[in-house]
Order: sequence, then structure tokens, then C-alpha cells
Amino acid sequence: MRRILIDSCLILLSLASLGATFHQVNASITCSASASAAWKVCGPIETYPGFDLQPAVLSALDGSLSLAWMANHDPSGGLTSNFNILYATRLSNGTWLPPSFITTQGGTNQMPTLAQTSNGTIYLFWSYQSVSSTHSQIYYRSLKAGAWSAYTQVTSTTSMNDTYPSAAVGRDGTLWLVWTRDNDTASGTTPVMRQLVYKTLKYGVWSQETSITSPSDVNWNWQPSVMVGKDGVERLAFAKGQSSTGHYQINYMTYNGNGWSPPRIVMELSGSSGAEM
Repeated sequence: MRRILIDSCLILLSLASLGATFHQVNASITCSASASAAWKVCGPIETYPGFDLQPAVLSALDGSLSLAWMANHDPSGGLTSNFNILYATRLSNGTWLPPSFITTQGGTNQMPTLAQTSNGTIYLFWSYQSVSSTHSQIYYRSLKAGAWSAYTQVTSTTSMNDTYPSAAVGRDGTLWLVWTRDNDTASGTTPVMRQLVYKTLKYGVWSQETSITSPSDVNWNWQPSVMVGKDGVERLAFAKGQSSTGHYQINYMTYNGNGWSPPRIVMELSGSSGAEM
């Protein structure tokens, strides 16, 4: 089964650890100094003999923090060969609540991202490959009034993989969702193409998906991160480069109301500063 950027060593877990007791999210977190005086290292948020990876965090409107991540264990704490998405909330008083398992249908679940609309609804998007599929699509569940919605499929490509979702909400209430689409499969496809696509959600209706970068682009454009500034401008940062050289640079684009600007380099490969965002 296909795995994206997950080291093959993850399956080499000690069989003795499969019966380990599951530890819930720690209610109280300790912090220690880091290499920078301005930062502290706090945690662990969850402790058990497995892997917690790909964290995504959201500062919610009520002052709490929402955290989603990928982990290779089931609700009882047993280690699994597949990955699930977990979600936990840190209250404004610093207390962490027990985690919720967002994924309940098996398969491979990875790369969570969070966004919250003005009515308080929290959306959790992730890349999901079901047990019966050879490709990944973007799904989401939403949290409103303490209850999670059912699985909702956002993308439905059957010949490509949709991964690395990133979401943000604009000042007008529009939710922006950007992701990477690639043709990398278990059987192998040459050349591998990785490009950016987006959709928006407004007044409860999803737009048609639109390509941001061209499938004919020889560069890989992937691992996007979208945000909306106080000025209301949508900005998109992503990695751009060619796999043949192994060199990638961070680029960004802005949305002007009609389309995306040409990509501009944020940081040159040599380390000199590029354009400001």
C-alpha cells in the first residue's frame, strides 16, 4: 500500500509493544527551555510507544486550541500498521481534553489540517485512502456544537492522489482549501507530476475545483500552506522545484479576486532573501 513520506521503518515496531497500555492526552503539560530564549518546549501531549506525526493546530474563536495529528494506534492504544487522525482540545485554562478519533473506517489517514468558520464550526480535512482504493482523496469532518459530522468526500479523482490539504477562512467567510494532486501510484508512473488545486466553500456550497499550477509544469508544486491576512488577501506558500535535481524553493502566490498571481520565490537556494509576501 502506498505511503507518502512515511519511513518504511514505521512497520518495524516491536511486537511486545502491541499490548502496551494506552495513555490519553496528558491533562497537564510541562515545559522546558529551548535553544532559543523566546521559545519553550512543552510536552509530550500524548505518550505511548508509537508514532505521533504531522500535527496541525488552530487557535479557536473561544480561546481554546485545537490540535489534530496522525498516529498509528487504535482507540484502545494498540499499535496498527495503518494511521488514524486524532483530535484534541486545549481549554483556555491550559487543560487538555481527551482525544477523539476522527477516522473510524480504516485505511490510510494522514496530513490533517484545520480551519474554523465565523459560526464556530471547525473543519478537519485530511488525505484518506480507503482499504479498497489505490488512490487518496481529500475528506473532512466538521465539529459543531460538540458533535462531529459524518465523513464528507471533497475530491473524487480515481486516477490521481490528492494529498497535503491546507485550509483557511477569508474575511468574507469563504473557506479556501488547497491541496497537492499527483500521479504517483503503487505501480509507478513516469514522470511523476505534483501540482496544486483548490476549491472554496461559501454559504455551504463547494465551488468546482480549479488548477493553480499546470499539469504540464515540469516542476513539482506541492506541500501548500494557504492563509488569509488581515488585509483580506489570500496567500499561498508552497515548495517548487524539480525532483531530478532534488532542489526545492519556497514560492508564494496571491489571489487578486480573479486568479492567482505568478509564483515568486520567498527564499533563494543560496540563502539570500527573495520577495516579501
